[in-house]
Amino acid sequence: MSLAYMGAACVSSAPIGQAEDVTVLDNSSLPSPPERSIASSREGGTLAPGDTVTMQVYGAEDFTASAQIEDDGLVEFPFTGSINAAGMRRSDLAAEIARRLSPQILLDPQVSLEVENGAARQITIGGEVERPGFYSSTQANSLLRSVVAAGGLTDAAERREVLLIREVKGRRYIGVFNVTAIERGNYGDPPVYSGDVIMVGESALLRKISIYAPLVSAVTSPLILLDRVLTR
Repeated sequence: MSLAYMGAACVSSAPIGQAEDVTVLDNSSLPSPPERSIASSREGGTLAPGDTVTMQVYGAEDFTASAQIEDDGLVEFPFTGSINAAGMRRSDLAAEIARRLSPQILLDPQVSLEVENGAARQITIGGEVERPGFYSSTQANSLLRSVVAAGGLTDAAERREVLLIREVKGRRYIGVFNVTAIERGNYGDPPVYSGDVIMVGESALLRKISIYAPLVSAVTSPLILLDRVLTR
């Protein structure tokens, strides 16, 4: 059975980005986060805001402490003061802590760190994808990769209007992307960074087709779904 749609070529969309702190941009001008955040997204071995770091000093159990890396990249342990940890590797942070503790506090301290990755290493994918949820930004590092990681788009997805939501310096930006055009190489696959949110909207037309099509499964002649029928 063949399906054809005659009628409106474009599906009207609900308003996007009407809040005062939101800016809606086309695919070419979505701003990138600060360089430090980019490094933390792409390098699996580096620390990022949101990570929880537990410090242990061999032979000095009283110095065991945990702290979370703040949004500005700083973390602080007893006697160390604030350390700009975002973008550092775990071994580099351990060496910096040991340097600050020695020799005034401890003599030749042997510092080890345990890191629990926080939400800053994740992106969120929702809407018309097969498996909505949270995904690692080290793997899902572009829009298409993110969609694939989430199992692909559903049959009812609005492929021409995929939203990429990002917060940069306290302001939210929304990029509107046409996934089909990206797949065809008409423009580049935009990068995705830690903290980004991808939302795939529903195509009202495709949803209605998916509802009506089973009702006519016994029809052998070509079916034409007219706009006036679909919108009753």
